[in-house]
Amino acid sequence: IGYCVFYFTRKNISPALHVFSKEMGISLLELGIMGSVFYCTYGIGKFLSGCLTDKTNIRYLFTTGLLLASIVNLIFGTLHTVWIMAFFWGLNGAFQSLGAPPCAKGLVYWFSPSERATKWTIWSSSHTAGTFTIGIIVAFLLKYYGWQAAFYVPGVIGVVVSLFLFTKLRDTPVSM
Repeated sequence: IGYCVFYFTRKNISPALHVFSKEMGISLLELGIMGSVFYCTYGIGKFLSGCLTDKTNIRYLFTTGLLLASIVNLIFGTLHTVWIMAFFWGLNGAFQSLGAPPCAKGLVYWFSPSERATKWTIWSSSHTAGTFTIGIIVAFLLKYYGWQAAFYVPGVIGVVVSLFLFTKLRDTPVSM
């Protein structure tokens, strides 16, 4: 559920790009820069968060990443300058990088080798489920509420889910 919601706060930008870029007069080059900043911070962050995950409680790392990515989405909907938008979308990339490594660590700790293929497949489907679901939600939001809602709604969902997971997620079976 949590990793699916990470995709709510990551893949919501794609369907909204054409709307806010047209409304704000953002060029394709500027959109390209915004996307590049995201993937640069995401890539670097994913490497670093993998190292950090080995030394950190996955409960705190995962929920903090989702919470901060959600807050960035809430802020993003209020922005009107392309360079500030690129900065915040870059922050989103960094916070997004805190999702997969804790999930991978959790799968190894919580499930035996004979269960991992099934559990990993279920977890891997969260990518598709999140992308599919947010695409439908954003299409509806764009039609009826404007591009800002495409960031506010996933942001609110992400905050709620991160707080819920903070109360339910545990690091390892030993910690129980």
